[in-house]
Amino acid sequence: MTGIENYKNHGISIIGDEYYIFWFRGKEHFRYKVTQSLAEKSRKSDKDALEVMFYLENKRWPKEGELENYNKTDVKTYVGDGFLIYEENGKYEIEIERDHGKAVCYPITKELKEKALKSSRDGYEVAIYAETGEWPPKDPEEYRREYIRKYPKLILINPELKQKLFSKEEYDYLVKLAKEEQEKEGNKYTRGVMKNDRNGET
Repeated sequence: MTGIENYKNHGISIIGDEYYIFWFRGKEHFRYKVTQSLAEKSRKSDKDALEVMFYLENKRWPKEGELENYNKTDVKTYVGDGFLIYEENGKYEIEIERDHGKAVCYPITKELKEKALKSSRDGYEVAIYAETGEWPPKDPEEYRREYIRKYPKLILINPELKQKLFSKEEYDYLVKLAKEEQEKEGNKYTRGVMKNDRNGET
C-alpha cells in the first residue's frame, strides 16, 4: 500500500507497511518514521496531531500550555500535488521537487498561487510555467507522463491519479524506481532542517 494523507497540521505517508508523519514549519520540513498507533492517534483530531508532532520533535509528550504556540510561523505553506507554495509578507514562491532529492523555488504571483491550488492539472501547469516561462500544451497527459518518468518520485504523490496515466506494468516499474530513490536518500526530505527519524512510542 502506498499513499499520502493530508491533514490540517500534518501529513501521513504510507509505503508498504511503513508509516511516516511529515509537516512543515515555514520552509522547514520534518519527517519521522512512526508506528501505526502513532499515525492513528494523529488522525483523531488537530490536538492529537499536534501532540504527536511535538512528541516526535522533542522526544517527549507536551505539557499543559506547550501546544499553544507550537509549530506556528509567519510563513504560510500550501501543499499541492508535487509542489509546495510559500506565502510570506504578500510574496509567493513555488517549490518543486526534482531528482536526487533536490528542490528548487521560483517566485510566482498570487493569481498563479490560486490557480495552482485549484486542481492537480492547474498545479502542474503553474509548475511548468514557473520553471520554463511557457505554458504546457492544452492536452498535457503525454508531457506529464514524460515528466514523471524523468522524476519517478512524483508517482508516490496522489498515486490513484498517477495510475490512470500509465499501464499497470509501467506504473509498477515507476513505483519501484521511486522507492529505490527514497532508500538511497535515507528517507530524508530534500531541503530544510530535518530531524532524525524516530520509531515507536514511550
